[in-house]
Amino acid sequence: MFEASPGLKKGCRGFPETCKESQKFAEDRVFAAETTVATADNNLEAAVSKKDKQLANAREDVEKVKAERTNADERVVLVYKKEFENTPEYMKLDHRFMTASGE
Repeated sequence: MFEASPGLKKGCRGFPETCKESQKFAEDRVFAAETTVATADNNLEAAVSKKDKQLANAREDVEKVKAERTNADERVVLVYKKEFENTPEYMKLDHRFMTASGE
């Protein structure tokens, strides 16, 4: 019975050395593509991590500003009370709204 050459068994017709070169070239291209994908994945992870940190810092800044605003509101109420609490206009006000928290 007729037996195919080793190159023909692997799908290469007549020139096994060319087939091996093509296979090596394809493997190199696959490795390069995998490396590129891995690098892009790492870069994406780093970018997401950086943005997560920036978001956390921004949230902390918002909380600080809210606290400062509450403190400023309370100081305004205290100053208003101190300056005007014995005036007739102050006595007419609805005192439920005289605190920063609305209590």
